[in-house]
Amino acid sequence: MRAVRLAAIALEAEGARISLGARRWGRRAVFGAVAAVAGIACFAVLHLLAWHALAPSLMPVPRAAVLAGFDAVLALVCGLVASRGSETQMEQEARAVRDLALSGAATSLVPPALIQAFAIGRVIAGIIGRRPR
Repeated sequence: MRAVRLAAIALEAEGARISLGARRWGRRAVFGAVAAVAGIACFAVLHLLAWHALAPSLMPVPRAAVLAGFDAVLALVCGLVASRGSETQMEQEARAVRDLALSGAATSLVPPALIQAFAIGRVIAGIIGRRPR
């Protein structure tokens, strides 16, 4: 009975973790799409502005190189910021509850004597496996 209750708790915790993660990814996708559209429009206007601002001092090829270098640095910074997504505190707690409940369910299903016998068997197998050469 205890194992079934613990398995139900683990299932509920896993459902909560998946739900929270899906919400987080959904919000990130929506805000990311809006930011991408606004960013592209702003970026196009800034490129035109920079092109005209650099016109008196640079020829067309160096102007393009300056803008490309700036774009590369900006893309690198934005890529690093975007890759920083991690689980929230609630997701980590739900994962911990799930893991704890599953380990409790597993130990209540397997008799302790069987666990001890398995551990002793692994120790003996390790000793036998280490033959001197």
